[in-house]
Amino acid sequence: MHASQQRAAAANSLAAARNNERALALSRALLARGYHVQAIRPPTVPPGTARLRVTVTALHTHDQLRAFARELKALRTSI
Repeated sequence: MHASQQRAAAANSLAAARNNERALALSRALLARGYHVQAIRPPTVPPGTARLRVTVTALHTHDQLRAFARELKALRTSI
């Protein structure tokens, strides 16, 4: 992957997971809380770099984004 592709991936994804199992667990836990966040795993990304894809739109409020960040932070410490 070229450096420009890595920067684009970082801008469009949240590298919150290091392995496939953790990415899937975080994705499922967030879905149970009402957030549709996809686990991105190999072969889409290199092995050992599983991550979560988070899509934010202009329709999301600051309060929604803060609530999501709190949920993700709590889950990252428990999963």
